[in-house]
Amino acid sequence: MLIFKNVTNLKIHGLLDKIENDSFREIKAKYINLLIDNYLEIFSQGLEWMNFLNSNLTLNFSDANDITRSLDKAIFVSIIID
Repeated sequence: MLIFKNVTNLKIHGLLDKIENDSFREIKAKYINLLIDNYLEIFSQGLEWMNFLNSNLTLNFSDANDITRSLDKAIFVSIIID
């Protein structure tokens, strides 16, 4: 979805109908913050939309340096439930 292609920080607050599976396929955002009032409805539709987040990373969890280097490429998602 090209609408988010050049976004560097995405904050979504309020009500959503759904999150399309490929919504974040090409996103360059470092941070995605979700404060969704109807989070149960959104999450009950599935979490496939998260598949593209950090799909470019492969981590060696036994190598702390590998984890530290990968943080620069990672997308951080914060889901706030109020």
